Amino acid sequence: MKRYFLLFYFPFLAFMACSEEENLPEENFEDLNVIYASKAPYFFKASPDCSINRFQIQNLIDIASDENKLLVIEKDTYCIDNTIYIPSNIEIDFSGATIERMISALDSVYGTDTVFDMLANKDLAGNSNIVLKNLNIEGNYYKKDGSVHEDWTMHDVHRRFSGILLNNSSDVRLEKITITETVNGEQHDIKPAAGLFINNCENIVCENVNTYDNVGTGVIFNDSNYITINNSRTENNFGSGIGSSNSNYCNYTNIQSSSNGLEYYRQRDLGTQNLGGFRYTGISVNGMYSKVNNITTSRSTGSGLNIGHKNNPSDFAIVDNIHSYENLLEGITVVGSKQILLSNIHLEKNARNNLYIYNGASKVQVTNAIIHGYYNRNNIVTGGNGIKIASGGGHSIDNSLIYDNYKHGVEIFNVSGGVSIGSGTYVYNNGRNTSTGTEFAGILLNNSQNCYINGAKIFCDQPQGSKTQDYGVRVDVGGNHSLIYAEVWGNLVEDIYQVNAFNVRIIN
Repeated sequence: MKRYFLLFYFPFLAFMACSEEENLPEENFEDLNVIYASKAPYFFKASPDCSINRFQIQNLIDIASDENKLLVIEKDTYCIDNTIYIPSNIEIDFSGATIERMISALDSVYGTDTVFDMLANKDLAGNSNIVLKNLNIEGNYYKKDGSVHEDWTMHDVHRRFSGILLNNSSDVRLEKITITETVNGEQHDIKPAAGLFINNCENIVCENVNTYDNVGTGVIFNDSNYITINNSRTENNFGSGIGSSNSNYCNYTNIQSSSNGLEYYRQRDLGTQNLGGFRYTGISVNGMYSKVNNITTSRSTGSGLNIGHKNNPSDFAIVDNIHSYENLLEGITVVGSKQILLSNIHLEKNARNNLYIYNGASKVQVTNAIIHGYYNRNNIVTGGNGIKIASGGGHSIDNSLIYDNYKHGVEIFNVSGGVSIGSGTYVYNNGRNTSTGTEFAGILLNNSQNCYINGAKIFCDQPQGSKTQDYGVRVDVGGNHSLIYAEVWGNLVEDIYQVNAFNVRIIN
């Protein structure tokens, strides 16, 4: 009986052991495709010695690249004393770690050995197939006591460095990365830099890349194509939040930009006379065939969103779903670019104009826009036009609401190629600047020709005694205009007013 029991029991135990082994948790098996830094015999915990940290991290990166493995670095804070170089064929998950630039006594003098790009691709000829994610980069512009390095500015070539620098590279993905307190100087000829600087690259994806408190611009694309930045925030940078130059087929989507261009205030406090050179845009798009979608941008010292610059156009840009407000220049500025589509834009309370199209821009289409209000912050009350168009021709405004602007609702200045304002457009109750001696119109055609107002409604429905829109349509010099079935009524002085105008056709 005993012998029979043993024969029955042993197979049962073997079966149970086999079943348990088959159901072991997956993490008990070593993943041969991953290098975990915390388990590597050649890696130690974060050290107060920045050179040791850099050496250890660099060593792991080189091994993972050679073996084509994922590298996982333990979450901690690692100071570094020089650049960490990223080779091709590497994926690094930093697990939320922070890499910070070493601070030494040399920071207070002119020692440049602590000024270095913090992460950079390895080869001058470029690298490819790189993924970096879950990383914080701290440039340490601010000292530990909260003070700053007074001699460090974005205009000093000896003090420029990037948080991440990519040169001549392709097929790179940056994901969930925050870059703060780097010191840089825009796209200057000598040592250009940014929090993230992408130069002469293609096919770069920046997903949830955020930049704060950089002494210069947060992100720059320069001479690069097919760059995507998505789901990102950029705030309190001394320069622009995001800038680009000669970068085509780029996508800017789901971005929040706020309070960029702080260099303007620093220069103002220093007593600098020409502050115009220190205004920076929240997001500056410069390159052909760009797509800009779902952007909120506010309180920049330049424009909230800039499309093109002189000699750096953004032809054929598609711009959709934009909210831009309380910027010291425009909500959107379009410069030197043609065939631009602006749709579903909400521009309000900007200081110079809400929308400004000038300096060679042509064939800009505005549709489904809400454009209103004027700047009123910090005891400063000022504003401009809802829309000012001062160049080119072939522009159009359709299905838009333009109201409560400080000066004119729409000013068309020195445009000979024509502007069309279509039905579904309402221009009303503008001229909120009530200073003595000022007169404003819903639409001002100023020294322009060949404008076509078809079915638009231009009116002032404010109560008597508080009307602000003096004229519905005012023509000052110029002509060959057509007002076709436009509904113009209720304005303070006159609905349609002409001064030195010729050949203005009105059909009611």
